[in-house]
This record gives sequence, structure tokens and C-alpha cells, in this order.
Amino acid sequence: MFIELSKVNILNYLNKINNSQKPLWGNMSSQRMIEHLSDIVVISRSLNYKYPLQINPEKIELAQGFIYSDKSLPKNFKVSFASDEKRIRNKNISQAIIEFESEWDQYLKFFKSNPNVKTVHPYFGKLDFELWNRLHAKHFTHHFIQFDLL
Repeated sequence: MFIELSKVNILNYLNKINNSQKPLWGNMSSQRMIEHLSDIVVISRSLNYKYPLQINPEKIELAQGFIYSDKSLPKNFKVSFASDEKRIRNKNISQAIIEFESEWDQYLKFFKSNPNVKTVHPYFGKLDFELWNRLHAKHFTHHFIQFDLL
């Protein structure tokens, strides 16, 4: 139901995107979406977390259950730390993909060196590598569908 979470597979999808591609929903540009994926990968490997928890701690177990479910992320899901209007930081899509690839490599290296660490997601609380991978697969699938890549 969700994409295979391998670097080669992810890059195959990202390399299909062009600058003129419009989303099926939402206002995010194709380049902004790629940068957004980089942003969440950075959050997933960050020990110096800067975003406040956006969920009642009593609901974290239920929220993490959603990660394990086969349910997709809803269209137009808004999160305070990922604005559609956030400024583009790369010169073009190719550079955004290179940035993503670098962040993904650092993510894998981080968890290889720290296999038992948990890092904080604003809506799902502390996640280990397995939960992050499940969330990334669900999240990336959501955006690849949004840009008609799946």
C-alpha cells in the first residue's frame, strides 16, 4: 500500500518530478514538496528538536497506532512546522533532490550509529527507526500521490 522505502526507489519517484507539475490537492510546489521531505528527514534524525510537541501526551499511543495502520494520510493535512508557503531554498528541483539524497544518507547513518535512539515528531512523539521508516513510507506515498507519481 505504501512505497518501498529504499533510496533508489524514492529517487526514482523524485526524478519524475518537473517544475511545472501541479499538485492534485494543496498549494505546495513540486520543489517545495521535495524540500518538505528533506525537512522531515532532518527532524527524524535530530536530537536537538526545535518544534514543540503538538499532541496531548495521553494521545501519543493512539497516534503511533496510526503509523502502524494501513490508513493513508488525509489530503490537505496541515502541520504547523511545514507551511506550503515556506521559502524555496534550492536553486532548482535537481538541487532539491541532491539535498534530499544527502539528508536521507545522513538519516540512515544516524540510526545505524544510534540504533536505540528515539527522536521526536511533533504529532507522533518519540519514534524509533522502525516507526520513522513506517511514517516516512506513509508520508512519501502521500506526496507522491499528491503529485501524480503513483
